[in-house]
Amino acid sequence: MFSKFLHIVATFVAIFFILAGLLVMPSPVPFGVVLILIGLSMLITTNAAFAFWLRHFRSRHPHMEEKIRKAQQWLPGFLRLPLEKTTPDGTETN
Repeated sequence: MFSKFLHIVATFVAIFFILAGLLVMPSPVPFGVVLILIGLSMLITTNAAFAFWLRHFRSRHPHMEEKIRKAQQWLPGFLRLPLEKTTPDGTETN
């Protein structure tokens, strides 16, 4: 029961980070992108349905998959590892 509560809270916190990132995005400092990436990584780890959707999205859009793979090499581990779990072919990027 408590773990389900934590799961729901973490999902709402992730959504909050994404929305806050969208609001801050127009500012001159690209802090909004950081908030969105943190929110997406939290959402991938806390919501299996979202992770499944992202894996399916990446398999249907190879041009986006290529961009995500290129960006993954520059991301820190706490952002890169959740994205590696959603690779369509199941391979991890190095």
